[in-house]
Amino acid sequence: MPYLVKVGYERKNTHLITSKGYFIKRSDTKIYTEWGAIDVIGLKRKKFCWHQNISSKVHRFRSVEKAIAFKNWKIDFLIRRGYNKLPPNSKIYRRRIIE
Repeated sequence: MPYLVKVGYERKNTHLITSKGYFIKRSDTKIYTEWGAIDVIGLKRKKFCWHQNISSKVHRFRSVEKAIAFKNWKIDFLIRRGYNKLPPNSKIYRRRIIE
């Protein structure tokens, strides 16, 4: 269940900064995806949480092989677009975390 984040410079934005998150999970022949704006909390040990509303979509495939291929393709596509994978034990939290 990889979480991917993109935090940094974005030429198209008014304030020139972006912070986006993406979640992708496979269950049998279904791929669940969620994406949206994220908040970055902390300086040294950064934690991520969804900002407000997140979008989600379920992709259905006829075989497990096609679902796996789509998931791998989507992760590679997002990495090419500037997203970075979070470490295995990290995640994007549902509620804002107060330090």
